[in-house]
Amino acid sequence: MQTKVERSGIRSLTDAVTRRWWLALCVAIPLFAGVVLYTERLPSVYEAQSIVSFSTRKGADVGADVIRLTLPRYTVFATSPQVLTEVAATTGVDESDVKAALDAKIQTDTANVAISALTKQHRLNDEQRKLARQQREDVQKFMSLLQQEQATLYRKVTAVSTVATDMERLERNLRSSMSLHALDMLGYSSRSTK
Repeated sequence: MQTKVERSGIRSLTDAVTRRWWLALCVAIPLFAGVVLYTERLPSVYEAQSIVSFSTRKGADVGADVIRLTLPRYTVFATSPQVLTEVAATTGVDESDVKAALDAKIQTDTANVAISALTKQHRLNDEQRKLARQQREDVQKFMSLLQQEQATLYRKVTAVSTVATDMERLERNLRSSMSLHALDMLGYSSRSTK
């Protein structure tokens, strides 16, 4: 139970806030506007990473050591001028930007090569915009299908729980309306007397 001191403290606090709401608003609006302006001026950063895993073929007489010895070749290949030229042509990004953004590393104690690209360009060309729009549409379709599947599963779970509830109710009704002789024959009377 609250004392008068606690009630008056809470009450005085709420009174102060309601009387000086304009002061809080005068502080919050410029602060919020500053945060929005700051985030709008930051360049967009795009990062993508692929991990390529290497393993031996079944029946091959090659050990894991051979794979670890050949992995550096793949990192060199991933950052080679031929690959950079092809990636630049495919994405429509300048080759020097691709070279600055692309990185390939061997992950520690694994047979994996991590290839990552980090770019701070915030302007997309027409081709990139079209691809981004297509990807967004594909993701939206996929999310729609997932939601439909989720709704279907919920309906099935609801139907199963309804059937289970109806079965339990039917069993209770049958037990209550059966004679003791019928219950003895079905083996229910031993459970109900214990």
